[in-house]
Amino acid sequence: MKMRLINLEYVSAGILIFFMVPICAYFIAGIIKIIKEKETSIILRQSKKIRKLKVELEKRKQKEVK
Repeated sequence: MKMRLINLEYVSAGILIFFMVPICAYFIAGIIKIIKEKETSIILRQSKKIRKLKVELEKRKQKEVK
């Protein structure tokens, strides 16, 4: 009888792991995706600011030349 209880323990643990691993992987992948999107948006904003500053600098240089 004791052997059967141990086997059920292992079976229930196996089933739990079988369902929990994909669920956890899905959530971790979602979190990584969100972080990458945030990084991309930050990089895009920074590059936009850099472009604006370059245009501003060119305008100032042209004003100084005139």
